[in-house]
Amino acid sequence: MNLRKKSEKFGLDILDSTEIESVTARIRKIEVINPLVPLACQYLTPKKIESLRYNSTDVKNAVNFELPETQTALKKAIKKSFIVRETYTNEIAKRMFQNILDRLKIKKTAKAVDLTKYLNVEGKKVAVNNGKRKDGFKIISYY
Repeated sequence: MNLRKKSEKFGLDILDSTEIESVTARIRKIEVINPLVPLACQYLTPKKIESLRYNSTDVKNAVNFELPETQTALKKAIKKSFIVRETYTNEIAKRMFQNILDRLKIKKTAKAVDLTKYLNVEGKKVAVNNGKRKDGFKIISYY
């Protein structure tokens, strides 16, 4: 049984070569109109695009953040700034991470929790100068 008969048996649609060509042509037209669309589809989920309210500036910033070269630069900067087996308060880590984002010209608000994408951490209470303890973490390793 060939693929077309199998697809018909299970109610699946198979695109023939002319349909594939028309899809490719439509994709090219979309790219000409707005080159951001294919990048957004490649690097962001539909849910993420929807959560950004389809705002082109926000989508552009999110795509820029997810680009492999941006992620590589971000990982390098994080490895330079954060030391394994060192303990940081969430407040200090957030400030350090925001400085990294600003240096790399990434338009994103830093959150200490975002660092868990790049660092293997263990939650801890960190003693500060005035004897109080604040929420923080100890870095176990880099991802």
